[in-house]
Amino acid sequence: MPIVTTRSIVLQTHPYSDTSKILRLMTLDHGPQSAMARGALRPRSRLSGVLELFAEGSATLYLKPNRDLHTLSDFDLIRERQALGRDLRRYAGASVLSELVLRLAPAEEDPLLYESLARGLDALLEADSESVAATALAAIWSLVDVLGFAPDLRSCSRCNEPVSGRGGRLDVREGVLVCDRCLPGGESPRSPAPRGRRSSWFTSVKSSGRSTRGVHPPPRSGGDQAPIAGFSPRRGGPVTRGVVFGTAGHVDHGKTALVRALTGVETDRWVEERER
Repeated sequence: MPIVTTRSIVLQTHPYSDTSKILRLMTLDHGPQSAMARGALRPRSRLSGVLELFAEGSATLYLKPNRDLHTLSDFDLIRERQALGRDLRRYAGASVLSELVLRLAPAEEDPLLYESLARGLDALLEADSESVAATALAAIWSLVDVLGFAPDLRSCSRCNEPVSGRGGRLDVREGVLVCDRCLPGGESPRSPAPRGRRSSWFTSVKSSGRSTRGVHPPPRSGGDQAPIAGFSPRRGGPVTRGVVFGTAGHVDHGKTALVRALTGVETDRWVEERER
């Protein structure tokens, strides 16, 4: 049972019995780890009040071979980030960063990912109130890039010309950019014509100020029902992980129309839903 000491960031905490906690940590030297902090909820415990969300410290772990849950014996606090929990927008941004790491981080050492997460949390902590949303978005995209799921925005996937100065749209199926010059016609096999037209339809509907409720895009030609592919990883190798995007809102507020416009997938399954 090796004993290791490594810098760690607390991503999740769960109470276990009346006195202990189960933690999800992102460690600098061993990647994501789960650990039991026995007695952490006792008032006189040296871990009491230290193992809070987004806190960073030097963790001493008993790593058990072939086990998913290890034991945390000590945690020397380096940086506490409790202020993130006092602002809803900062907390939401930090939670998204943590969730990305929990779901997509490889089960191995990744110093670059660790440092990107720490920088993102610090940036949210130090951002002024007017720039919290922009800071959160920048930190999220930076983390997505490090995880290997960033779309290629350097050049058009059809003509291979730089898109700077011309503008373009993101092809969500391929994780690439298509410049405005190549959108009409759409002969490229990587981004079929119906997809471009449907994206243009949705953009025109929104720019006109009309509601998407009850509005349907032009029918898809050719029965293109290909599954959405994962973004191309920059680390090389096949895509082995996926990203799930969800929608939330009231009934008939345009969720189905949005998903249909972006992906071509019909999410209304029941006859009653389609008739309504």
